[in-house]
Amino acid sequence: MSTKRLGKEKAKITNNESPAWLKKLEVDDANLYDWSAVIVVDEGPLVNPNPAKTKGVAVNLKFPSEYPFKPPKICVKTKLFHPNVDDKGQLLSFCLNCDCQMSTKRLGKEKAKITNNESPAWLKKLEVDDANLYDWSAVIVVDEGPLVNPNPAKTKGVAVNLKFPSEYPFKPPKICVKTKLFHPNVDDKGQICVQDLQSENWKPSKQVMDIFGSIKTMLEKPDPEHALNQKAAELYTCQYKEFKKCAAEAIEKHGEDVS
Repeated sequence: MSTKRLGKEKAKITNNESPAWLKKLEVDDANLYDWSAVIVVDEGPLVNPNPAKTKGVAVNLKFPSEYPFKPPKICVKTKLFHPNVDDKGQLLSFCLNCDCQMSTKRLGKEKAKITNNESPAWLKKLEVDDANLYDWSAVIVVDEGPLVNPNPAKTKGVAVNLKFPSEYPFKPPKICVKTKLFHPNVDDKGQICVQDLQSENWKPSKQVMDIFGSIKTMLEKPDPEHALNQKAAELYTCQYKEFKKCAAEAIEKHGEDVS
């Protein structure tokens, strides 16, 4: 995937002519992971004071095989005196903070979208601290399936926690179900198995509400083919009445009261 993407990007730049400030672009077709170029600045302290000579800054990009889901390592080859470039050519502000800045901005926007537009009726007790946007907690109330509380006088929900990585949205969050359940896709440590939330199936276009929605669907409609609790999966498949009884007892006993 990465070589195909990099090949397309190289062709786009070379065929459309690179911008005037990008000089001496070098990319070997035999190794599309290694790019070199010279950047000519138009303003600021690095503009050459001698107008008769145009000077540029040599940079090198080394792309990982996970590109575009992971950024390249960037090295400034030209020795500079600049606040954001160290003596080894590392771009400090970009390389160290890019992922975090992007993910916190994205998570902040998603939190605002959910709180300003009012969360759906099935999502309760949403907790996100502005000081740590990587940690989300909420309670999901199922509308159907075996986890609906058999006692209509009490509405019970399932507490979940999402821990987002700094690479979000390019990597999915770690999900933990805090409520003890009897469910094929939830193990005794609260780990879950939801196919579209697995790393290999994850899509950066997914948002937090999509994640909560996928968890809700999994809780309502178990997938015994990808079970983490084999006993629950066997009962669900072969003795559904017994499974439903065990699931109902667990949610009645351990479910979060959101009445």
